[in-house]
Amino acid sequence: AVRAVTGSSALTGVYKAMEANGVLLDQDRMVVAQDELNTVNEISQDNEGKTNFEQKNFDTLIINIKNELNIFYTNLPADRQISRADIEKIVNDAIAKNNLKGVLSQDNIQKLVSLFEKYAKTDAINSADVVSQLKDLSGNILNKAKDLYGEAQASGLLDQIVKFFGDLLQGIINFFKNL
Repeated sequence: AVRAVTGSSALTGVYKAMEANGVLLDQDRMVVAQDELNTVNEISQDNEGKTNFEQKNFDTLIINIKNELNIFYTNLPADRQISRADIEKIVNDAIAKNNLKGVLSQDNIQKLVSLFEKYAKTDAINSADVVSQLKDLSGNILNKAKDLYGEAQASGLLDQIVKFFGDLLQGIINFFKNL
């Protein structure tokens, strides 16, 4: 864009460009994608500046929830649909797994449950393209974590951290020995 745009405007621009090139877009998925963008942005802004809120954990949370929904959906018997209770459990488990329990408010959690309830009603939940993208995103996050670990190890930071905790533990042991 020639000027700064919001995520919503950018997404709308992408939709228009795709439609102009003859790509048929699923209206339900477009509405849910817009809702996801708004919900994620709103929750991020609600938690901005909180000590325990890390955007990367929140981004990973969204990916994890979509992955878990896909796995759950794939394993459902044909005569059963995903319920709100199923979605609440998946969302809450993912929140705990991503170190956001006690960080996200109950209102934030309900917004996520509502968003993923809508998501579960679209064909995105079992789309091969979406599943492939989620695997790529998960892999990228894992690779970045491995890279950061490698950088910390190569720079000697990891050794310094291990030494610090070793010295701390030894200090505690010596303290109790001298009592």
